[in-house]
Amino acid sequence: MPPGPESLQDERAPYGKRILATVSQELTVEFGQAFTLRLFYRTIQFCQCFPDQEIVSTLSTQLSWSHFIELLPIKDPLARDFYAEMCRIERWDVRGTEEQP
Repeated sequence: MPPGPESLQDERAPYGKRILATVSQELTVEFGQAFTLRLFYRTIQFCQCFPDQEIVSTLSTQLSWSHFIELLPIKDPLARDFYAEMCRIERWDVRGTEEQP
């Protein structure tokens, strides 16, 4: 049984990273490269950057995962939302998204 949260204290982040790495390795062996650790971290970043399920549901019908990958590095949430909306409205391809400031 893994240690409880109270016994982990400052070890929670490294413990969580080890869990992600282990799960990633097991899923990659069983199902292939779709479950790499890098993709897990991008998925977590995606959930943090786009927490509103309704917005994601709307955008995901019009933008590809590659669009979202290009938008993730934008630190300012307002700017990220602006570029996501521009991608949707102007129908930018991924290259067009890459070229924006």
